[in-house]
Amino acid sequence: ILLMEEGDYVKAEEEHRRAIALLEKLYGPDGSSVAMSRNNLGLVLREQGKYEEAITEHRTAADVLTRRLGPEHPRVTTTRTNLALALWASGTLDEAEAEFRRAIELDEKTLGPQHPSTAADHSNLATVLLAQHRLPEAEAEARIAIGLMEKSLGAKHPHVLDTRGNLATILHDMGRLEEAEAENREGLRLREETQGADHPDV
Repeated sequence: ILLMEEGDYVKAEEEHRRAIALLEKLYGPDGSSVAMSRNNLGLVLREQGKYEEAITEHRTAADVLTRRLGPEHPRVTTTRTNLALALWASGTLDEAEAEFRRAIELDEKTLGPQHPSTAADHSNLATVLLAQHRLPEAEAEARIAIGLMEKSLGAKHPHVLDTRGNLATILHDMGRLEEAEAENREGLRLREETQGADHPDV
């Protein structure tokens, strides 16, 4: 994980593959620890643009964890969310949408509708719907995400500001230029307050 945070994805991939091989010897291919290592490998593969391999690892991990822990376990939801992100990155939008909708349903059951993870699921779904040019649906999901995030994280949190930026893009693509400009200006103002005028995101 440290190698991944440092951006050394090639070595991180090697280490994860080595860990999976060792864990499989100890616990067999269906061990929960093996599945979590596969999930982590999938993250590294996605960062390298190896989307199909990442999808395979996340899907395998999700299947194992579902059998071992049950479909509503938080680790299952996390892994399925990572699968959805890999599907989105690969352009497999219909399946990504289905996975994000499933993640919303599971997070609402296990964590509650106000939880930041539930809000993130709505934000991710909005991004997929935007890519599908389903703009009214994307706007609705983005607004849900912003409302939830503002309650749990505060209006100035980076995740809120990122989602407001996505909302501005959606509004722009719908031809609602004044609303899009207002969102962008408010987001810029909040970023300057929290991150400073010299921050790269500003």
